[in-house]
Amino acid sequence: MLLDAPSAASHSLVEALARVAKTAVWDTAEGAEMAMDEKLLACQTYVETARCSWTMAYSCNGQALGSKGTALSDGTGVFDCCCTRGLWKTVPELLLITFPNMVAAHPGSGNETTLDADGYATVTILKDDEEFKDFVRRVLAAEGREVVDNSFLSGLAPYYSGKRAVQSFPHLLDELHSAPWIYHGLGRNVSLTQDGYEEVAEHKDDVQMKAFALRVLSDVLHMGLQDEHQLDGLIPYFSGNISVQDLETLKSELQQGVEASEQVAVEAPAPVVQRALAASLIASQEPAIGSNAPLTEEGYQAVAKLKSDKEMKKFAKRFLHSQGRSCKDEASLNGFVAFFSGNKAVQTLDAMQKNLAIAAWVGHGIGRKAPFSDKGYQEVATTRRDVQMMAYAKRLLAQLHLASSVPKADDAQLAKMIPFFSGRKSSQDFSTLQDELMATFGKHDDAESALDDDVDADIADDEELFDAPV
Repeated sequence: MLLDAPSAASHSLVEALARVAKTAVWDTAEGAEMAMDEKLLACQTYVETARCSWTMAYSCNGQALGSKGTALSDGTGVFDCCCTRGLWKTVPELLLITFPNMVAAHPGSGNETTLDADGYATVTILKDDEEFKDFVRRVLAAEGREVVDNSFLSGLAPYYSGKRAVQSFPHLLDELHSAPWIYHGLGRNVSLTQDGYEEVAEHKDDVQMKAFALRVLSDVLHMGLQDEHQLDGLIPYFSGNISVQDLETLKSELQQGVEASEQVAVEAPAPVVQRALAASLIASQEPAIGSNAPLTEEGYQAVAKLKSDKEMKKFAKRFLHSQGRSCKDEASLNGFVAFFSGNKAVQTLDAMQKNLAIAAWVGHGIGRKAPFSDKGYQEVATTRRDVQMMAYAKRLLAQLHLASSVPKADDAQLAKMIPFFSGRKSSQDFSTLQDELMATFGKHDDAESALDDDVDADIADDEELFDAPV
């Protein structure tokens, strides 16, 4: 007997945690390979019989201090089993000695516990399907996934919640990741193209952009990372939370970052992507201001002071994206930016906007071309892109002679409406959009007659009204 009998709740919890520790050693792919090791098989037999009881006197690393001190390696197999391999953690009694207050510290609520194997183990103590389902939803949300059919989750719950069975956390993740009743997020579903990148960036969601970036790494660059957290510092500079760039820049940063981290790992392990843009903002002598300068005259002039074509190119691409446009020819853009970066000339944001609006190498999104009709509205809404619906709505405001009623201070008010028309949150119809704009920004006397004109012929004229620098 190693200690006085613990409470039933405490004993249940430490048994669950011990079961998780044992799963980590024997029930994973790595454990399956290790099982071929005769020493590990011998350890398993030893621990199940002797239960590493000697560590109460001479404790292993991480264990409560033994009555006679800390164990030192003596070359024996028992030290290897209990301490080197950490199998003392599979013995409930030893866990309880080391963590006597674990029940109070880990209530096991599906809404509170940690999103890992230990958290799963504490939830199973409750044997409550609803608590388990709360836990699963949090796990999925952290990965940018969500349940689309709760009946399937309810059917799964008893076999993981402890009510009928308890399994391993890795097994749970495997089942969730392959389940057809789970939506695996925008970042895992859009095409690996510039349009796909822009669609993810519009949501300003780091989790979805990280999922997209990992797909780019594996499916396009055919590279991988040992630790996905290496991307955490980089992602906000592409997700829209700090800035929006383009797919080619993302691919370049990912490739350089992985190559640099692999090289650094040979000399000393580094938990950060060394060449990531986030790191370069700190380490570089030339700040990456083109990625985050405001899209205003002041922002343009701040970038121009660097006399950097690279940074002005980033700024110009962001400006194009904000107006529902894109670059169709990188070479032409490279030649263009030199006349704005300060290397050949410094101009104004207004001049940049006017030149981009007529450049043959600039692509004009559907929001700038769709006719003012229900069919045209639906063409824009099917893209599910806020920036295109914003372009369409601003053109419509100009057509209704309401553009002057929308000062820059009210852009935020318009932006709040857009997701409910763009298809991202919901979609409506053309007449509803028109009515909403007129109700929000004021009905002009000529508004009703404005749409009687040939609206397609007026699109070019609308460009100047829409393209005021932002």
